[in-house]
Amino acid sequence: MILENINESYLKIDLSDLEIFWGKSKSTTRLGHYDPTHKMIVINPILSLESVPNFVLEYIVFHELLHVHFPIIRKKGRNVIHSREFKTFEKKFSDYIRANAWLKSEFYRTMFLHRIL
Repeated sequence: MILENINESYLKIDLSDLEIFWGKSKSTTRLGHYDPTHKMIVINPILSLESVPNFVLEYIVFHELLHVHFPIIRKKGRNVIHSREFKTFEKKFSDYIRANAWLKSEFYRTMFLHRIL
């Protein structure tokens, strides 16, 4: 439901082939990723903890959905994953500042408290 709500609020792209799953591994660095080959978004299961605010999960889903909308481009022989357009659009998320602040100040603390680190 989060995926559909985020899409409806910000992008309005076709989600018919896209799937979203909780990942199996609790990564300390990767909060989510989009796999264009399999058309799926995988979200770090740490974000399913009750102590993680919903706006943080929504932000990560939004970020990964942007990878669907702004695919990787090749520029000067390099892959550009987060283009200027991507970064500009990402800031349109209503809780962009608050979500990033929580991730910077609370994410590792949350992992420590849940004995993930």
